[in-house]
Amino acid sequence: MTAPPLTAAVPPGELLLSLESVVKDFGRTRAVDGISLTVGPGEIIAMVGPSGCGKSTTLRMVAGLERPDSGRVRLAGRYVAGPDAWVPAERRGVGLVFQDHALFPHLTVENNVGFGLPRRSPTRTARIREVLDLVSMAPLAGRYPHELSGGEQQRVALARALAPGPPIVLLDEAFSSLDRGLRAQIRTDTVAILRHTGTAAILITHDRDEALATGDRVVIMRGGRIEQDATPDEAFHHPATRFVATFVGDAVLLPAERDAGMLYSEIAEMITPSGIGHGEVELVARPHEVTLDAGGPGKAEVVALEFQGAFVLYTLTLQSGITLRSLQPHEVRLDLGAKVSVGLAPGITPSILVDGVRPR
Repeated sequence: MTAPPLTAAVPPGELLLSLESVVKDFGRTRAVDGISLTVGPGEIIAMVGPSGCGKSTTLRMVAGLERPDSGRVRLAGRYVAGPDAWVPAERRGVGLVFQDHALFPHLTVENNVGFGLPRRSPTRTARIREVLDLVSMAPLAGRYPHELSGGEQQRVALARALAPGPPIVLLDEAFSSLDRGLRAQIRTDTVAILRHTGTAAILITHDRDEALATGDRVVIMRGGRIEQDATPDEAFHHPATRFVATFVGDAVLLPAERDAGMLYSEIAEMITPSGIGHGEVELVARPHEVTLDAGGPGKAEVVALEFQGAFVLYTLTLQSGITLRSLQPHEVRLDLGAKVSVGLAPGITPSILVDGVRPR
């Protein structure tokens, strides 16, 4: 007798999904290197990193499209992968949305959405209509995929993923084929729908801004490992490593020296925070934190400027040769070659790295 698919029901207080020291190799290449990850009911996780970091392979192991070489995957209270467990993709009951949408070209919108529903179910038609209404596609139920825009196809793909009521939806670069303006709108709508339905999700993306804007937590990967798993605010303001500091946002790492309870860098000095031990110290300076003063001693030179809507991004070279950037409103007018003083904005406490990692 075939086991029924997993459902969205999760015992109170339990995690929906957990990966436990999961490893995946392709030949001699280790794609995923012992990662552990949890997802709670209704939680949206954005997984981000450079190409080849292992994020899509991780997603495929959750979906059941790849089998881990070691470690375990637990979904909705049941082990679905591990040394003594394997539940195939079609029995996991997860929703999948891919970059190319993967719609059936010979089926109408409503038949695409209903593809994963029991054909003889008395509630099938009503459920199709319900999810089409949810994604604002009911008026186009009779159209075929080639008659839809890219954004409309993405909405249909999401509706199809949600139709069976999965405990979690996995989105692999689901918005990357859309143009920039439409991409932001579809992403916002998708998150709103997931929130409305209480559906958990893992969103795979290479776009750091998309990850920070979307996830309750952002999981930053590199080389098959998780560099940091944190809220977007924590990852941006308190990066765990040099890689995270520069990956989640524009940043320059400034060398600093410790002396008598103070930290001194080329642009600022501050009281040494507690927990700072011995080792190489760096301050994480982001453009919005860097101030410019054309009336100061002028120890930095403006070498480039870039208009960015309401702001101008100035690139400066310090006396040491270090290059950093400062984001300023248009009221600040500086010419190329101008000599300026550089500092940190009042109230800013920059992140500090010791030997390349955040002090604990």
